[in-house]
Amino acid sequence: MEPKKVHIRGQLVPLHQAGPVQGDAQALCAYQGGDYFEFRRANPGDRWRMSQSAEDRLHDPAHVVGCGASIQDAANEFAEASHRHPEDRSYVPTVTQEVDLAAASIDLLVLVLGEAMRLGYHDERHGHPRRTANQIGDALGLARWNGLQQLQLCHAYKAGREHLAVERLQATGR
Repeated sequence: MEPKKVHIRGQLVPLHQAGPVQGDAQALCAYQGGDYFEFRRANPGDRWRMSQSAEDRLHDPAHVVGCGASIQDAANEFAEASHRHPEDRSYVPTVTQEVDLAAASIDLLVLVLGEAMRLGYHDERHGHPRRTANQIGDALGLARWNGLQQLQLCHAYKAGREHLAVERLQATGR
């Protein structure tokens, strides 16, 4: 019997049956913020393969981000790999590292949202693609966050990106 929940990035998320699978293959999925995770194994006894994509894009099961003997092992490997090979850790502000945003005070939440806005500004300035809520949390070095805070992080990040766009328009005199 497969688990009904899995820990991904410090948050316990429910697992759901994924779309149709062929033969003996098994597939389960989980949603976390703007990310869709799918767990598959070709045959009983095979290792679980975890893939990730944004919810608003078509899912590519070939984009494997973790493998393991169990679903939780695959999620743990993904978490370890994302901390070993961060995308752009040069930006991570020390004030947000290891912050448990789910239990943070309003003052700390405001500070983190300000850093999310700066991250959006930084990414727009350097031409980086948009990040999902979980990627923003990872880039800021947060230890834990919940769904509402993912939405808040996305809005602050988007505001930072838009701020640079407005600055560029003003600089060109339009």
